[in-house]
Amino acid sequence: MLERRMDDEMFVLKMRDGSYAGSLWLGTSADQFTCEITGYILGIFVEPEFRRKGIGSALLRYAEDWCRERGYLSLTLNVGWQNESARSFYESHGYNVRSEVRRKNLHPLL
Repeated sequence: MLERRMDDEMFVLKMRDGSYAGSLWLGTSADQFTCEITGYILGIFVEPEFRRKGIGSALLRYAEDWCRERGYLSLTLNVGWQNESARSFYESHGYNVRSEVRRKNLHPLL
């Protein structure tokens, strides 16, 4: 039997005028090297018109605080190699590369 657990939390950031500015989706994961429970950013997004105004940094700080409140010792996320602006953003906040994910597309069986 497959059991599904929902330990994720989604936060939506709205401005005072009610406009949508961004979102943060958090969950937990087992660290692939140590098996310790770690916080995990499943998604973080800031609307283009609100970027470069500190909102992404605030969402990231919130995620880190969310983890600390739960006693997690680390926070993990994935970012695509082609997303240079996101990679730079995370590196500027102290996140570093820990592993490299490899993928191979397989042709469907005919």
